[in-house]
Amino acid sequence: GTIEIDRNDKTITIKDATATFHNGALHSARAVAYFNDSGSVHSVHIPLLLDRCLLNVSHDLFAMVSGVVTVTATDILHPHIKGSLILDRAQLKENIFALALQKRLFAVTDVWRDLKEFSLTGDIFVETKEPVRIDTDFLRANASVALHLSHNMHEPNIEGSISLDAGVLNFPYKPLHLSKGKLTFLGGQSLNPQIDVVAKNKIKNHHVSLYVNGSVRDPFVLLEATPLLTEEQIVSLLLVGSAEASLSAVVPSLLVNNITNLIFSPNQ
Repeated sequence: GTIEIDRNDKTITIKDATATFHNGALHSARAVAYFNDSGSVHSVHIPLLLDRCLLNVSHDLFAMVSGVVTVTATDILHPHIKGSLILDRAQLKENIFALALQKRLFAVTDVWRDLKEFSLTGDIFVETKEPVRIDTDFLRANASVALHLSHNMHEPNIEGSISLDAGVLNFPYKPLHLSKGKLTFLGGQSLNPQIDVVAKNKIKNHHVSLYVNGSVRDPFVLLEATPLLTEEQIVSLLLVGSAEASLSAVVPSLLVNNITNLIFSPNQ
């Protein structure tokens, strides 16, 4: 690109700039920074075009990201970023229902926390072009993302949803197929999304259904079977393919409680 410095107008203008990375490129047609008499930059206007840039977050999320964002600031310590990002292709190697994962993913916006005088606000929409592939030992699914991040980017307000289009919950004996899966982010509860999951399968002579409702921090898990079985018997059926009473005595209600841990725990 080219850089022009105008001492009379006190501006630095960068035109037709391109940064090419190992994967993807970053473009800016015309970015302007304004400086004062002492030479310090006090305000900026920077439009950016992302073209299939590789994003890696904590070895959990790998994504090719495109989009358009604009960074503006009338006070260099209080910039604002606005725009839209598209996940062209992505893979998640962690359990999307795990609260620990969500904290790690959204912590990427918090890299300036130690700079106490620095405050970044935003208005960013994030969507998927192709579904995100979730691939863990327990959960395998495709997810569509439609999120809006706003206000303070240190702790952004998140609204929107992550929908599981198809997939399975891999229990030891036989998987349950997801017929519905959705995380809904409501304003003011960014790290406690509402959850709605339905997974079913036929195991031996029983039709087994798993329902999860509530929120990630306070979930409600219900297991049902037709013909009728107790929850302990259903868990035994999922684990070893047997609902015999003798097995229920060996594998008591402790396993029912740990179904919740299995669903919401990180993959490791």
